[in-house]
Amino acid sequence: MKKTAIKSFSFFLALIMALSAFSLCAYAAEEVKFGNQKQQYNSQYAEFNFHADKSVKLKYNYEAEKFNVYYSAKSIAKKGKVLFSVKKATELAIFKDWVYYVNYSKGAIMRCKISDKSKQTLVKFDKNKVFFVNFIIDKKNSKLIYNLMPEYGLKTAQLYVASLNGKNKMKVSNRAKQHFFTNGKNLYYIRDNNLLKYNYDSKKSTVVKVNMYVKDAELIGMEGNNLYLYFSDDYTLDYYRVNVKDKKIKLLATPEAFGDDGAIISTIIYKNSIYVLTGTGAGCGFAKVNNKTGKFNYAPYDYNCLSEYFGYYKNSIAVEEADFVNGQNNYYKTIVNLK
Repeated sequence: MKKTAIKSFSFFLALIMALSAFSLCAYAAEEVKFGNQKQQYNSQYAEFNFHADKSVKLKYNYEAEKFNVYYSAKSIAKKGKVLFSVKKATELAIFKDWVYYVNYSKGAIMRCKISDKSKQTLVKFDKNKVFFVNFIIDKKNSKLIYNLMPEYGLKTAQLYVASLNGKNKMKVSNRAKQHFFTNGKNLYYIRDNNLLKYNYDSKKSTVVKVNMYVKDAELIGMEGNNLYLYFSDDYTLDYYRVNVKDKKIKLLATPEAFGDDGAIISTIIYKNSIYVLTGTGAGCGFAKVNNKTGKFNYAPYDYNCLSEYFGYYKNSIAVEEADFVNGQNNYYKTIVNLK
């Protein structure tokens, strides 16, 4: 009886361990599958980014009139330490031991080593002729992808692919739109009225034939083969999902872009669910969009004074909470756990 009980217990324990191992593998696969694209969203739309548990945040110091880049090795919720400062900077990415950023004062895309704070210039540009720079890191293929927008209000820019050290630069397009994402060995972007994919191996761009007028669209995210985009004007805002493999298109929602809730400031789409920050007087409100009605469903953890930007932190959505009373605004919270 005792031997039978021991054997049964051993079998039960082994089963639990196997299931746990399977769950961990599934979690790891999820991170591998979507982590690259989540961080590409943050580089283009947020003021912070992450890699594993590490996080970096970009904050403007009004007294010193410069931007501080904070680094934390543990959590997005930790304030972290100032890694370096720069007079004018935008865009952030972190990969392994490097923090990538745009230094407009020097006219360069640069990276700073976390361990010793040494800096490297990866890409030089004429700061008097380039108005805006956007970049992402493709971790799976060790690529730095960036564009150079020559003037304010211009909707297209020169798009490049390079190695992470800035070398082996290839021009992808002379007139690509501002945002872009990768999947596998392909880079997806919009040029004129075409959705295109640039392949790293062939070094050529081909049209992804979808039944959609994309000239007025903007890419807002990617999740595996699903590419998310939106169309907007003064009165409407439509969110779509396009599968780049089977070319199927789905209208996800037409939310209330304007009204009592104010304009939509930032958007994240994850597994067809749409999350937004909206202008609400003194600060921003956080809501999930009802895909059928377009109504805003504000969560009970709706804050009065949120930042204008949110982004991914691993399997969550994180946002900065501003404390205007005490003049502090470097507190980040994860407010939605994504399944």
